[in-house]
Amino acid sequence: MAGPARDYERLGEVYAIYVDPAAIGTGAGSLLFDAALDELRAAEAMLWVHPDNALGRRFYERKGWTPDDEYRYEEVLGVTAPEVRYRGILK
Repeated sequence: MAGPARDYERLGEVYAIYVDPAAIGTGAGSLLFDAALDELRAAEAMLWVHPDNALGRRFYERKGWTPDDEYRYEEVLGVTAPEVRYRGILK
């Protein structure tokens, strides 16, 4: 899922990418991520990820995205969770 950044003008945002654990390592995540980026109409985009999500963070970093040390807390299904922002340049 991707679209205009919710809190930042002129940025696109990747809202979420979820891959069935059985499909990790098959390229499904890359296909979903690339399709989400194709939908964005921005030169730069961002996404938020839980700081302890090592698998997700490695995935984004392999794609050339970097954390920018911006943190927030987001409520998801009644639970407040920390998130770190990643930024990427779209090609």
